[in-house]
Order: sequence, then structure tokens, then C-alpha cells
Amino acid sequence: VKLSNLNVLTMGQNLMKIMPPEVEHMSNLTKLSIRGNLITSLPRWIGTLTRLSVLNVVGNPINMLPPELGLLKNLSQFEFDESIQYPKPEITNRGTSY
Repeated sequence: VKLSNLNVLTMGQNLMKIMPPEVEHMSNLTKLSIRGNLITSLPRWIGTLTRLSVLNVVGNPINMLPPELGLLKNLSQFEFDESIQYPKPEITNRGTSY
């Protein structure tokens, strides 16, 4: 099944430990929620999802964000936990690239 035209994907509360690699090829995604899983890091390819405007990673034990997240120029809503240690909270809260 090819899901390249998918705009919204919600994969919350599934006990996932990693982001499914198939998501990398969903280039039309504008909203992605992986809320409430066991994901410890975002893949570097997250930066290829350039149409993302909403990303929700709340409820995952993520403590570091990949620099590629800064490539998401359309990202207007990013929901995350305060447990993220890098980049520093004052940067993530301000929305400034690092």
C-alpha cells in the first residue's frame, strides 16, 4: 500500500519504540502525531517531511531532538515534553533553530 498522498497520520498509544521507516516516504504529511508511545529518538529523516505543520511527540521518552528538525520550515505547532534536554528548553520554547 502506497500512502504518499496521506496528509494526516495519528499513531498514538501504540507502544511503538521507533518511528516506522515507511513514514519517511509520506512526503505530503502536514500533521503527524506519535503521542504516547515508547519512542526514544526522532529519526534524522524527519527533516525530509517538509510539509509538516503540526508535530506531536508528547508522552515519549525523547530527550534529544535531531538538528534536521530545523528543516521543517512549515512547522507551526510542535508539542513535546519538558524532558527534552537538547536543544536547551529556552531554544525549543522560543522556536529558534540551533
